[in-house]
Amino acid sequence: MVRTLLDLGQVELLIRAARERGDWNCAEAAARDLCAAGEFDRALALVDPFTDIGWRAAEWVTAEIMILRGEGDEALAMVRPDPAELGDGHVCARYAELRTRHRTETPQVSGLRCLPDVCGEYGSPEGSP
Repeated sequence: MVRTLLDLGQVELLIRAARERGDWNCAEAAARDLCAAGEFDRALALVDPFTDIGWRAAEWVTAEIMILRGEGDEALAMVRPDPAELGDGHVCARYAELRTRHRTETPQVSGLRCLPDVCGEYGSPEGSP
């Protein structure tokens, strides 16, 4: 339904649903559409309520928007994996992807860009230092 509304140009309806009903799917889709139009402040305002409650998915989207706004260092600090997340390869990969978007040099590890100081052994092929 969200995709259909976007295809029909109904982003304002999605924004309203996100605000009035707290619908994350509407908020995320509308925020991405707003970013594509260069409306970063509106996009952040839309996902802020979800980020404020500590929802990790919203934090990642907020970081993406912040990177687009030129606030990459702050964005990366916000989503940097904590020790409990270091065992999750998906988290390390997503963080590395954001680092790449921020155009920060990171070492290549088996075709996956990863940060040794963040991902540690989880980003390195077995037997690598």
